[in-house]
Amino acid sequence: MGNRSQRTTELAIRLVTDVVCTTWQQKGVASLLQLDVKGAFDTVNHRRLIATLRANGLPD
Repeated sequence: MGNRSQRTTELAIRLVTDVVCTTWQQKGVASLLQLDVKGAFDTVNHRRLIATLRANGLPD
């Protein structure tokens, strides 16, 4: 959700909470994997990274 219009941290938390609660109500199991990738791309060539992402069909 990072840095997108109308996408707040509060909304992200609500979405995760809703999915987990719905899953539990249906007697399911919910798993959550969180990755902090803030520093993952700080040493790459950003132009090349963007070109690669676009070539793989990811939107701007």
